[in-house]
Amino acid sequence: MTIKHRLFLSNYLSLALSLLFGFAPHFLSAQSAGVVKLRVSNQFGKEALLLNQPFTTLHGDTIELTRFVYYLSNIQLIGKNKTVWKQPESYHLLEVSEEGQSAFDITLDGVPEGEYTEIAFAVGVDSIRNHSGKQVGALDSDNGMFWMWETGYVFLKAEGFFYLQSGRKKSVVYHIGRDDCYQPVRLKMGNKPFQVQKTKATNLVMIADVRQLFGGFPGATIELKAPYIDESVSVMGGPKAPKVARNYARMFSISLQP
Repeated sequence: MTIKHRLFLSNYLSLALSLLFGFAPHFLSAQSAGVVKLRVSNQFGKEALLLNQPFTTLHGDTIELTRFVYYLSNIQLIGKNKTVWKQPESYHLLEVSEEGQSAFDITLDGVPEGEYTEIAFAVGVDSIRNHSGKQVGALDSDNGMFWMWETGYVFLKAEGFFYLQSGRKKSVVYHIGRDDCYQPVRLKMGNKPFQVQKTKATNLVMIADVRQLFGGFPGATIELKAPYIDESVSVMGGPKAPKVARNYARMFSISLQP
């Protein structure tokens, strides 16, 4: 066998091994993966959250929201055997619309088949991406969630009015951001895990009960109430912001949709 033939055979074998061990696992992984459809439903108690409509907080105050928007990021699924699947480029901006959209669908592709017991995510933007400058997609500064006067994103905006006892309305503005307000959340599915199969999609429903933002439940870190005097309410940083963030981390619950 000549040197030329040996080089050809060596290159051929290298290519074959590359195809076998480089592409085959990806092919097999794709074949054994399923889809999880996650619906995030923003509610105020049992009702769908609608803008420009009065709702009653757990304190008994009446509030009307004119804007509600937040980042849900870094979605993970935790398996029964503690394996973790992470959604790539997992940044979602959820904004309740004036047209009445308060539920949002997130598709999780390429989830390995198996049983899963928990879902994890965060409200906000992680510190690396929070300080990475101009970005695209959900993190595009044109979405109105980037603080121009300081590097970083607003993680949650809640704007509207409290109704005072006098009948007057006073504005309320909660703009929560900065790294110490990034809130990881981990939810268990209860006693029964959910199954991911390649033959059909798995449907999960996550409720975000916006009442929790204002407190009034055991373990609330701050109580956001209507003012007793004729003044507006605003939290845009400072020591109150992380407490508000810990409240809204308690908004969420998860269930399997049949």
